[in-house]
Amino acid sequence: YIHVLSSTATGNFAAMMAKAARIYQSIDTTFSNKCLNAATLAWSFLVSNPTIVPTGGFKNPTGTVTGEYGDTNDSDERLWAAAELYETTGFSEYNDYVISNYASGGIVSGAMSWNKVKNLALLTYLNSSQAGSSQTVKNQIKNSLVSYANTLLGRASTNGFGVTINPGEYYWGCNSDVLNKALLLIYAYEQTNNLGYYQTALMQLNYILGTNAHNFSFITGVGSNSVMHPHHRPSVADGVVNPVPGLLVGGPDQYLDDPVLQSHFNSSTPPALCYIDDVGSYASNEIAINWNAPLVFVSGYFNAEGLTSVDDQGFNFIPDKFELEQNYPNPFNPNTKIKFTIPSVVDANFASTTMTQLKVFDVLGNEVATLVNEYKPAGNYEVEFNAKNISSGVYFYTLSTQNYSETKSMVLLK
Repeated sequence: YIHVLSSTATGNFAAMMAKAARIYQSIDTTFSNKCLNAATLAWSFLVSNPTIVPTGGFKNPTGTVTGEYGDTNDSDERLWAAAELYETTGFSEYNDYVISNYASGGIVSGAMSWNKVKNLALLTYLNSSQAGSSQTVKNQIKNSLVSYANTLLGRASTNGFGVTINPGEYYWGCNSDVLNKALLLIYAYEQTNNLGYYQTALMQLNYILGTNAHNFSFITGVGSNSVMHPHHRPSVADGVVNPVPGLLVGGPDQYLDDPVLQSHFNSSTPPALCYIDDVGSYASNEIAINWNAPLVFVSGYFNAEGLTSVDDQGFNFIPDKFELEQNYPNPFNPNTKIKFTIPSVVDANFASTTMTQLKVFDVLGNEVATLVNEYKPAGNYEVEFNAKNISSGVYFYTLSTQNYSETKSMVLLK
């Protein structure tokens, strides 16, 4: 169905097309130009219609019986469109619009949602590579981001599962809010190197994956105890027992917005427990693409970062002591892996890194290889040593920092 034009949808479209133009510029120039042209045409519509379209905001037309997704304020969509167009083009028109309309740069509490996209605009501008971007605006955005991240740290520290939402916020789709808060914490970490933000963001992913009141993974096909009956029509209709994998469900809904929840829980049920893995519970077990978006971002970030390791028990939290493990395999030929741990140095802002060296020596004390020689934040690490160019024998590997040193032996057999 094609519904009426709206300035909110047009703003979102302009922002996404501008971003797509930027991403595809070095991959597919023709497609990139097509996206940018669409974005600028959409922006022209917004300029020609300075007040919200339709008047009063989008409403479902008569005869449409489904979720409305109404929105009575299009200022955030316009701001996001301008921020993305500026980052893609560098044109002053868009920069001027952001500077005039960012409203002192405050990060919106409660993270992002389908009708609240201001934070997306602010994060894009904060990380702008355009020379003409305002440093004053960027500083204000950064300060508000850090302030909000500190609030989230406080919330997580008083919650048994380390999650950043409080009772009252376990609403329809709250798992998305948890992950969007993790996204903001990641941006705060990237701005400050404060490992407290990093660790708390990771705790939000842990919550989604099973560190929650249900000991349950809210992602289909991920984990030994995960969603089996999502409110997802393709999963129900395809004749396959397991649901389509990789989909995030909405999570606990303390407001009991569907009959299934109402039949199992009541107002006395603790908010975090108001969830059931039932295909009929659309308010707790629904699938939505905008909920999956922060899941992809957050899981992708931690998969790429390497500050933590993943094993059969899940994510390891930032450790509190040095450790050098025995290489594996041992004996080896010609490759072996060495794992080591750098602890967190607790200070006022969790921001420490440690100069770390991992070297290999022969029995005479001659250095054979340097595997690590850099500052490392706290975390669990794994490096691979390739010994194809040296002869069989006993070798030693040493992990050393300013305050720690440990050596272990290994055997190369060719």
